Amino acid sequence: MTRDETIEELGQLVSEFQKNKTDYTREDYNETQLRSDYIDPFFRLMGWDVHNNQGLPQNLREVIQEAKVKVQEKNKKPDYAFRVRGVRKYFVETKKPSVDILSHSKSSFQLRRYGWSAKLPISVLTNFKNLVIYDCRVVPREGDNPRVARLHHYTDEEFCKNFDKIYDILSRKSAFSGEFNRRYETKDIKGDRIPIDAYFLGQIASWREMLAREIITKNKNIQKDELNYLVHNFLNRLVFLRICEDRELEMYESLLKIAKSNAYNELLELFKKADEKYNSGLFNFARDRLSMHINVGDTVIIRVVQELYYPRSPYLFSVVGSNVLGDIYELFLKKEIVITKKGDIRTVEKPEAAKNKSIVTTPSEIVDEIVEKTVARKIEGKGVPDIKQLKITDICCGSGAFLLAAYQCLLDSVLNWYVKNGPERFRDRVYKGEDDLWYLSLEEKREILLDCIFGADIDENAVEVTKFGLLTKLLEGENEQTILGYNNSHGNMALPELDLTFANSKVKRTEM
Repeated sequence: MTRDETIEELGQLVSEFQKNKTDYTREDYNETQLRSDYIDPFFRLMGWDVHNNQGLPQNLREVIQEAKVKVQEKNKKPDYAFRVRGVRKYFVETKKPSVDILSHSKSSFQLRRYGWSAKLPISVLTNFKNLVIYDCRVVPREGDNPRVARLHHYTDEEFCKNFDKIYDILSRKSAFSGEFNRRYETKDIKGDRIPIDAYFLGQIASWREMLAREIITKNKNIQKDELNYLVHNFLNRLVFLRICEDRELEMYESLLKIAKSNAYNELLELFKKADEKYNSGLFNFARDRLSMHINVGDTVIIRVVQELYYPRSPYLFSVVGSNVLGDIYELFLKKEIVITKKGDIRTVEKPEAAKNKSIVTTPSEIVDEIVEKTVARKIEGKGVPDIKQLKITDICCGSGAFLLAAYQCLLDSVLNWYVKNGPERFRDRVYKGEDDLWYLSLEEKREILLDCIFGADIDENAVEVTKFGLLTKLLEGENEQTILGYNNSHGNMALPELDLTFANSKVKRTEM
């Protein structure tokens, strides 16, 4: 359609809504009806393929509806995620017209947590009577006025008059042309406009220092390398289980419910149970005897745990991407804790980073382009058996950005092949979800990880972070039932032990 034809159709949509506004603002007119009657048509007029009429494979669908998210103790799904080649650009959350979204602070806070946790620049809250665009780079805080971080507000009566402004922001054309990225591109951190990676990096750096100071105070003979290992391992385990809670793999607030006294030992018991459930190496106390024989006070442990939860934490780990966590940890790994002559601690840049800048964070856009021009082209047009023969190795894996992207590429390609070739024939490899879309089985994802993905690094902590990222990637889309179901049916734990494929590169060179 031409611009004028689109505006005319939008006008008809608005007129129909206004004609029946009394009925639509009744309590019994729900969000599902609103989405079907008005929100879907609105975004079709913005050029988006809302119902995948192109028949694109799942990983390339432009619009994903009801992407799963968890808010506090309740399950919640943001109504839409709008994407370009699988990369989310913004969320849309709808409320029924009877909800006054301009004054309803819970609705705006909810939307902003979605967008900020997913590292999106903007997201949209609408009941069709009003359409509000929020800046999701501003850290959401409980009690924020609905006006906080509000970039634009349009009423239904203003849609046609402001069509060009709305279209320039929300249209498919803007997203696919790169105009959307250019509009919201900023490297400045000003005021409360702090991206999740910078915010979380600051928090875990603070936790690292608190834990390190606590450990050397109560454990006098700890050496520098032991201290860094203990702190890094502890935070890895803690964050992993917190992610599992938001992804419904663990009961929500399991970590928060630890006793107020003897908190460290309570956490160790949780870690032991996690080892029995996941067997990933992350909780392997047979190898990590050190963590079992140190003293850590309750106050520090409880503070760190509480800061991982709402309302002290703005995070929704169910939408925080594995690549974002990798970026955070890669920056985290550039520094280490040293023990001063006075017995205190301080954080310093690692010698290898300071001398030759060997630890370099690769932007995700470059990583994606490398994978597209190498892995994707290598497997293009190939069937699953050939794809699973591919071996991908990164000998300087860092936090695993390249391997994460390569693994995702393999997962997408394998799933697309099954769907294209009659998924009903491969019920042991794929299954249909509640959203009527096809997904790879946990067993298939596990096999691809073990058979195809390899890595090494001179920094042992970097290797642990890479494994951490790949395991969280493996768990995407899973829940407690699928994990326990796999454990029971296969006689082994759901998560693979990656020690055989990932090792400190010093060891690798010796073996070679």
